[in-house]
Amino acid sequence: MKSLDAIKQLSEITAYQWGMFTSAQADRVGVPRYSLSRLESFGQIERLQHGVYRIVAAPPDEYEELRALWLKFRPKLFAYERIASPEEDFIVVGQTAAILHGMADYRMDRFEFAHNGRRQTRVSHVILRNRAIDSSAIIIKSGLPATNSQTTYQDLVRQREDMSSVRLDEAGDWL
Repeated sequence: MKSLDAIKQLSEITAYQWGMFTSAQADRVGVPRYSLSRLESFGQIERLQHGVYRIVAAPPDEYEELRALWLKFRPKLFAYERIASPEEDFIVVGQTAAILHGMADYRMDRFEFAHNGRRQTRVSHVILRNRAIDSSAIIIKSGLPATNSQTTYQDLVRQREDMSSVRLDEAGDWL
């Protein structure tokens, strides 16, 4: 496959996924792995995680690692397919959700997700919680399914997190 054709195929995915794609998604649209290797060696794409890439023309952002990890959990599915039923997917929770909401100044040195089912990961800075979350407690924040601010606050209290950095709005409610 020609590089230009591969980039065109990948652009259809990356336009709705923060400039990112997985090797499994590339395969779904007909871009073979050898084309990914060639595009990477030419500097057209960049490997973010094992099996997760970003087109270099797409600027990185503060949530790039979080998004790459989320894509990696279900690599064959496109983001729009996953967002359609967020309660069945990996949900951003805890401190990570608080960061997405802008309600706390935690460091993004660990990433927390909940999933309805037992899952494991080898990534040391990822915490996977076996937990079903009601769809009414899930919102899409920065393009990712996350617990709403109320549920996030309750999670932080339940997990006995440091609440000194959690910000409240002018009415005294959490953000």
